[in-house]
Amino acid sequence: RPDTRIDRRFSSFISLSKVRDINILMLGGVVSPGIFTLGGGSNILTAINVAGGISDKGSYRKIEHKRNGKVVQTVDLYEIFINGNINLNNDLRSGDALLVHPMRNSIPVSGGVNYEAIFESLPGETAADLINFAGNFSSGFDGHDTIFVKRSNLNGNEIIDVPVDDLSIFKVNPRDTLLVPSFSNILEPAKH
Repeated sequence: RPDTRIDRRFSSFISLSKVRDINILMLGGVVSPGIFTLGGGSNILTAINVAGGISDKGSYRKIEHKRNGKVVQTVDLYEIFINGNINLNNDLRSGDALLVHPMRNSIPVSGGVNYEAIFESLPGETAADLINFAGNFSSGFDGHDTIFVKRSNLNGNEIIDVPVDDLSIFKVNPRDTLLVPSFSNILEPAKH
């Protein structure tokens, strides 16, 4: 029978003195595409930062991490930047490639939202998704029962009234603009 007693006089530990650098290929919609040398513990965010960030025409929503010609994972940076969900399961290895796809649909959202901006929309996303990206309704939202969608097509522009209760089923199209009614107090000089 083997001896199962543990000798408690000794303890062991391992320390890592140096992490090996890795070479990553950055392609597509980054400011400076090319091959970059990164520290061994780097992740996709580090690699994008070293490449100068996402370019004006690059997608924040579709970044492919490839290894040996196969997609290891597809990253949507909105999950990180808007929802705070950091789920970078796969570490980078030497020889990996990151491909930032071109931006697809850009939808301006303005008015009574917390962050007026142009957001990238994926197929199937709704007006509610865009309002969420914009930080939801601000205190300036005038409480209207509708928001307005300016839809541009070959025949010109049309304004669509979308009830707030229907935002989650109203699918946005390329070239749409979301206009959220808002009010602002006009500052007047105090009388002396």
